[in-house]
Amino acid sequence: MHQDDMNMCINALPEPVVLVDGNGVIQTANSKALDLLHRKKAFLEGYALSDITSLCQESVLERLKILKRSRRPIPIVI
Repeated sequence: MHQDDMNMCINALPEPVVLVDGNGVIQTANSKALDLLHRKKAFLEGYALSDITSLCQESVLERLKILKRSRRPIPIVI
């Protein structure tokens, strides 16, 4: 899926969504997530998920390791 298509899909969702890569780096977030976090998109993209949570980078990577094996989106609370 192309990045623009992905952004359009997640922006249509009513829930806040933050997409990260396997290293916990934020790739994009929808407008609901930006509002919830009181951040601009430019601040989030490229930053580590651990930068915006109370979790350390090691804890983020442990959770992502579990999620990596899934072929479907899995909502988690961070």
